[in-house]
Amino acid sequence: ESSVPTSISDGDEVTYTFNYTVPSTSDINNMHAVVVLIDQNNGEIINAETASLYVGIKNVNTIKTSIYPNPTSDILNIEFDNNEKPFTISIFDIKGQTVLQKIINNSNKTQLNLSSLQKGNYFINISTKGQSTTKRIVIN
Repeated sequence: ESSVPTSISDGDEVTYTFNYTVPSTSDINNMHAVVVLIDQNNGEIINAETASLYVGIKNVNTIKTSIYPNPTSDILNIEFDNNEKPFTISIFDIKGQTVLQKIINNSNKTQLNLSSLQKGNYFINISTKGQSTTKRIVIN
């Protein structure tokens, strides 16, 4: 419940993030994720998909980016080499929680003020229309 918007259309891209700790007695190489989309009005399964699990970051159709300075203590500059807009920029902590999100509609560069975030390692994801890239950033 509440994992996708109440109204979606064919072709819409919807994301949902969750965390799961693999028990130490399990082998991640023998595990799969099964995603099921259920119509909440009648309980009908609309779609289902299975996927192997992986550890780390997987990039497909990446966006060329320049992110600097890294490490940083306050301002992070971001430039992307792509004309598709809008861009969604999301910063995640190491627990996978979104700590900052910004949508860029009319430029291929922006600055983020990260001074309110605690020191540590984070991941930045930049995405647009089926393309994305994720990189590690450090705040010190």
